[in-house]
Formats: sequence, structure tokens, C-alpha cells
Amino acid sequence: MKVKAVFINKPGEVETRWVDYPHKKENEVLIKVDAARHLRIGYRGFSWNEPTGYLPKNYWA
Repeated sequence: MKVKAVFINKPGEVETRWVDYPHKKENEVLIKVDAARHLRIGYRGFSWNEPTGYLPKNYWA
């Protein structure tokens, strides 16, 4: 399955691309946004922790 991934290479430089899921490299972190636009970061075997942030409604526009 392919998912859209966001890579923050350095401040101000963000790249999005399709990647295979759940295969990830050790130094990569998965980020997902739920229906309420809560930002969640996946780590340690792809378990999702508590919301770590909130994205504004127009973030993906």
C-alpha cells in the first residue's frame, strides 16, 4: 500500500512523496492527521501516540 509522506529536510524545506507502507527506514518517522486534524507521530512499530499537535483547516489546501 502506498501512503503520502511528508519529509521535512530542513526548516522551510518540505517534500511530499508516495512511499510504501509499512516499510520504512529506521530514521524515518510516520506522521498522520486524523479526522479532527490532530497530528499524530508513529514510532516503535507503528503505534500511534497521543496527538502531538493540531493542523489548521487550510493546511493541505
